[in-house]
Amino acid sequence: MKKTWILVFLVGFFAATVHGATITVSQPAGSSLIMGSTYPIAWAANGVTANVRINLIKPGGALVGLIVGNQPPGSSPYSWTVGAPAVAGEQYRVRVAASDGSAMGESAIFTVMDIPQISGLTIQVPDGGESWELGSTKKIQWLATNIQTNCRLVLLKDGAVKGTMRDSFAPGHGENIWNWVVGSYQGGMASAGGGYKVRMELIDGSYRSESVAPFTIVDHVVFVPEPMVFATKVKAEAKLMPFPPPDLVVCLAWSGKMPYIYQDRRVSVRIKNVGPGNAPAGNFKIYVEGHGDQIVQVPVLAAKGEYSWSKKYDWKTCGHKTVRVTVDPGGLITESRENNNMLEGSIKVSCGETGYLLQMDRCSDQN
Repeated sequence: MKKTWILVFLVGFFAATVHGATITVSQPAGSSLIMGSTYPIAWAANGVTANVRINLIKPGGALVGLIVGNQPPGSSPYSWTVGAPAVAGEQYRVRVAASDGSAMGESAIFTVMDIPQISGLTIQVPDGGESWELGSTKKIQWLATNIQTNCRLVLLKDGAVKGTMRDSFAPGHGENIWNWVVGSYQGGMASAGGGYKVRMELIDGSYRSESVAPFTIVDHVVFVPEPMVFATKVKAEAKLMPFPPPDLVVCLAWSGKMPYIYQDRRVSVRIKNVGPGNAPAGNFKIYVEGHGDQIVQVPVLAAKGEYSWSKKYDWKTCGHKTVRVTVDPGGLITESRENNNMLEGSIKVSCGETGYLLQMDRCSDQN
C-alpha cells in the first residue's frame, strides 16, 4: 500500500512538472519562405531546462527531418537557411521540442518556394531624347541583375555599330554608373548628329539591352564675338568668362547596434556642394534593399551649401542590406567632377547576434 502511494506521488509530481513547461513558436508565421534564403525560427520556452531540437514536419505532424539539435532553450531565434530536408513547392511546419520530452511547440503552416533569379540588363541613361555636347562627360547608367559574365558598352548610330565604348568589365549588381566622354569610342570619335543609342551586352553575346530611344550628339558651342568696338569687346569678354561649376557629393550615415528584423534603423543623407559655383535644384535617388528606390528633391545649393534628409527603415529578413545613394542620377547638372556622385554602404540586420556596433559616416569625396 505504501509503495502504491509513492508511485502515485511520483507520477503526479512529473505530470505537474511537464504540465508547467511550455514552448510557443512564433516564427515562421506562415506565408512563403524562399529556398536558399535565411529566416529566423523564434520561440519562447517557459519552464524548460533541457536543450531543444528543431524539426521540420508536415502540416499533419509527420516528421520530415532535423533542422538543428542541442540548442539551449533560451537561444531563440535560430537563423535557418531554407534547404534540405525541405523541398520547394511543399507545405511544412517547424516543431521545437525539449529533448527530455517536457514540452514542444509548432509554427504556423508555411510553403517553401523556389524562385529562380532572373538575369537581365537594362540601360537606364540615356533613355532617349537627350542632347549631349560632343566631348562633354555624361553618365551611362544601367541596372544589372544576376550577371556573372563581363560586359561591353557599344555605341550605335542608326542601328549600326559605331564602335566599342568600354570593353570587358564587370557590370556589378543593381544600379551602376560609368562616365563617358560623349562621342568617344575605341579608335575614334563620333560626329554630331541624331540616331545614337547605347547598347550593353555580355561579351559572349548571349544577352543585350539598348537605350529605349535615340539621343542626339551636338557640336561644341562656339562663341563668336561681336564687332570689336570697345563696348562690344567688354560685353564679349564678359560672355566668355565661365561660371564656376558646382561639385555635388553625397554623405551617408547611421550608427548603433545591429537592428533585429522589423526594428527601425534611421538612415541619414547629406548632399553637399563642395564646388565654387552654385548648383541648381535637383534630386537624389536612394536605394534601400527591401524597400526599392526613392527620389528625393534637393533645393538650390550655394557653394559650400548642404542639404540634409533622413528616414527610418526596417526589414523582414536578416542579413546584409545594401543602401545606395546617387545624387543627380540623370546627369542634368554640369559639375567640375562627375565621378563622385554615388556612395554605397551595408546595414546588417541581426539573425540573433548581439553586441556588434555598426557605424557609417562617410562622404563620396572621401573614397
